Amino acid sequence: MNNKIYEQYLREKDIYTIFGEKIKILVKDLMDINGINYQSITYRTKDEKSLLNKLERKKYKYKDLKEITDISGIRIITYYSDSVDKVAKIISEQFEVDTENTIDKRKALDPDRFGYLSLHYVVSLKNNRLNLPEYNMFKDLKLEIQIRSISQHTWAEIEHDLGYKSEIGVPKGIRRDFYRLAGLLELVDKEFIEIRDKLESYKKDLEIKIREDKEDVLIDEVSLTLYIDFSKNIKKLNEKIYESINGTFISTSDLIESTVKELKWIGFQTIKDIDIEIEKNKEGIYNLAKNILKDSESKQISTEVSLLYLCYYKLCESDSIDKLNKFIKENGFEPNYDFSKKLISIYKEFKK
Repeated sequence: MNNKIYEQYLREKDIYTIFGEKIKILVKDLMDINGINYQSITYRTKDEKSLLNKLERKKYKYKDLKEITDISGIRIITYYSDSVDKVAKIISEQFEVDTENTIDKRKALDPDRFGYLSLHYVVSLKNNRLNLPEYNMFKDLKLEIQIRSISQHTWAEIEHDLGYKSEIGVPKGIRRDFYRLAGLLELVDKEFIEIRDKLESYKKDLEIKIREDKEDVLIDEVSLTLYIDFSKNIKKLNEKIYESINGTFISTSDLIESTVKELKWIGFQTIKDIDIEIEKNKEGIYNLAKNILKDSESKQISTEVSLLYLCYYKLCESDSIDKLNKFIKENGFEPNYDFSKKLISIYKEFKK
């Protein structure tokens, strides 16, 4: 073992840890600026045991700690495999890449062998960043950046847990199972990309239909989200409700699923159905929402508020507390007789 390198590691471990933390923050900012969706970005500093094992395995290779390029490490996990190259492009533009130690395991892997397709960059900071006070302490430090998709990461983690790093170590009878699994995970990556692209295409088509003709647009989470985003009727009604209670609106995409369920429970089938009722009953919906929400402690209102009170308004037309309570129960809340009675009372007062 090289005691000199180990002692150097103990002295400089803290600076490598700070280096990793700083680069993690920088990489996150770069991903956000470039609109890259990622599952996670993590960092680690190589621990003593791992370093000692490496020095033992490669006892004649290293003469200085700075020659070991993975003391600090960042791992970027993307949702899709085609995002790996997009991330790689950003990394290569923003950092000084050590091409000698950078490995694209996707190219190194033979098509008839199992493994995970990961990209490993070894980088250092460019001079323009090293000249900044917050980075100048990291001169000559290198860091490994691993980029992989969730599926590729799944393979790597399971492979690590099984303890087999190469084909040689795998019993022949089990090797075929590895091949099959590797192929399945690669297929999963491709299928997710196809689904994503189809959804994006569906959204673009829907956006045009919702802007021009809502007649044939069925209600689902995608179409309803776009309708809320682009409908002038919804926007005006929401703003009027917010102003009446001096509230603020919050975007709550997690409520879209339940709102779709509520609208379908009432009997709405298309976006056009909703739009007609909003236009026809906007004053009544506003009156109902204003008189209920004015007594609410919270002044944060979701962007789906107009649609919820459209449902309440249509139920009040039936003059049935039981029906209102059933609607409330069906959508996961405890039925409240007094609340339902109040809704109908406000509705009747408005209709006089």
